Order: sequence, then structure tokens, then C-alpha cells
Amino acid sequence: MIANRLSFSDDVAGATLMAAGASAPELFTIVVCIFFNNSEIGMGTIVGSEIFNQLVICAGSIFAGE
Repeated sequence: MIANRLSFSDDVAGATLMAAGASAPELFTIVVCIFFNNSEIGMGTIVGSEIFNQLVICAGSIFAGE
């Protein structure tokens, strides 16, 4: 729905919105753990995991589109 409203092509939607959507549950869980439970989950782990997820999904969609 977001991609249609913004007139994104299928490639752009797959590389950006789908990558963000795939990592959103993990990001939400970590934010809740850090700010509401005062958990000792390392920020480096969170940031590293999110960056890895975003880059791998984006790269995979690029290679699949070729």
C-alpha cells in the first residue's frame, strides 16, 4: 500500500520497504527491551544485526533482479 501510494517500482519497493519490514519486528522488540525493561542487551548487537539484515536483503534483491 505504501509502495503504491508513493508510486515506487517493484524493484524499489522490494529493496527498501520489504527490507525495512523484515527487520521491524526485531527492532520493535529490542526497543521495548531497552527502554521499558532496562535490559542489558548490547546496542552493538542490535545495530549490527539491523545493518546486516538491511544490507543482505537489499543485496539479495539486487542480485535477484539481474
